[in-house]
Amino acid sequence: DNAKAEEIFLKVFCDTILKGWKNVLLSDVTGKVEDKGFATFSKQKAIEMLSNESMRGLYERLQEEAKANDNYKAKVLEDEAGN
Repeated sequence: DNAKAEEIFLKVFCDTILKGWKNVLLSDVTGKVEDKGFATFSKQKAIEMLSNESMRGLYERLQEEAKANDNYKAKVLEDEAGN
């Protein structure tokens, strides 16, 4: 079932790829405009936020960035140089 597979993938993504955030509005996490302030990061809050249909574009963009090899080149080169 695609819905179950997506739910599992989202949990794995939030556990292994998304390790934190800064300045994320609580209303973006909950989907409720009346929620004020900023949300501290937790895996559960990340799952909640990225499950919101309004955050579908963000989730897709984060997946693209996670798959982009160029984002890891600097770290590999640094490791190879012994820095």
